[in-house]
Amino acid sequence: MKEYQEKLPIHIKILIVSAFLMNAGTFMVSPFLVVYLSITLKFTPIEVGTIISANLICGRALPIVTGLLGDRISHRITLFIGIAIRAAGFIGYGVFTDFWGLICASALTGIGGAFYDPSVTSIFATQDAKNRKRIFTYLNQALNAGAVLGPLFAALLLGIDATTPFIISGLVLVCIFVTLFMFNKHFKTQTTTNNVLKSIKEIIGNKAYLKYISAMMLFWAMFAQLTISIPIHVFNITQNEKYISFIFIANGITGLIFMFFLRKYFEKHEALHLIKIGMLICAASFILIPLTHSLVWLVLIIVVFTLGETLILPSSDMAVADYCQGNNTGGYFGLFEFSFAGGTLIGNYAGMWLMEMDSIYPWVIYCGITCFTCWLISRLNTKQNVASLNMEKETGV
Repeated sequence: MKEYQEKLPIHIKILIVSAFLMNAGTFMVSPFLVVYLSITLKFTPIEVGTIISANLICGRALPIVTGLLGDRISHRITLFIGIAIRAAGFIGYGVFTDFWGLICASALTGIGGAFYDPSVTSIFATQDAKNRKRIFTYLNQALNAGAVLGPLFAALLLGIDATTPFIISGLVLVCIFVTLFMFNKHFKTQTTTNNVLKSIKEIIGNKAYLKYISAMMLFWAMFAQLTISIPIHVFNITQNEKYISFIFIANGITGLIFMFFLRKYFEKHEALHLIKIGMLICAASFILIPLTHSLVWLVLIIVVFTLGETLILPSSDMAVADYCQGNNTGGYFGLFEFSFAGGTLIGNYAGMWLMEMDSIYPWVIYCGITCFTCWLISRLNTKQNVASLNMEKETGV
């Protein structure tokens, strides 16, 4: 217990706070961006979709590249590059009003995130195993807090001017940059002199890791239903769009609260075990959703779903850290981000198609796929992965 209560290093605490502010900034911008572009600036739906897609494509496709770059030049450097670029993107949203200027701002926002995300997780992954679990649980809480408070901050700032949330978000990132720079010498990760192709070969050669991200891709497709099928279901049972926000408020607040009670549970159990338990809870949630067409019932089920989500999200990062064992961490986390993007993309299209049925079948399918993914995860073992990697190093295979 004494070891568990040992304080985290100050630079790690500040980095966690930066993650909170980064996510708060993101949620100060994203919920209102579509309205700002379409209503205030009068862009067409195609133009709005193109602007937003620039962020998504850059933010999800580039982490494998930026992660491998960080493995070579230091994640400390890519961390600051990411913050600076993302700050420029946020400010760009508030400065530019033309289509191409906003495309550039959106792309910069995505590129900044692509640099920042694998850098932060790589720095956290290099901490000792005991602290690493605690750090990832705190990170999850920080991200949830940002998701809850960001829109509230933005709602207050919108009273000043429509562009104020964008400018303030960018300035907050500038403050983060300056604060973290004061501790920049502490953000150390292992670098490699291997060429990129060799690193990619090593990552792809880790068969256990590939099985893991392949299984998780299925889950990410199901997790995407939180923003696809569930909002559609809310509208179907209420015929009112405003009630959709209740789902995300319940999800964010309960996720924040659950972590206070689950942190010791994370300390005692392996990442893959926690993921399995979380998936079973999510599967149960899916099958329970259509039992009654009641908003109150749905909110209660979302609370249950959030419990599973809270077990899975930090554990999924912990598992990546276990698989990479401090080598090519940026590449590992970058590929993991790519698998998340792939799963989410599949889930978005599948969810839209399945919800056209307007029946119980989509929820049965979501439950079945989540259970199947849980079975796949149960066949994996990070400890066997470590033993395999050590054997490869010793034999040179």
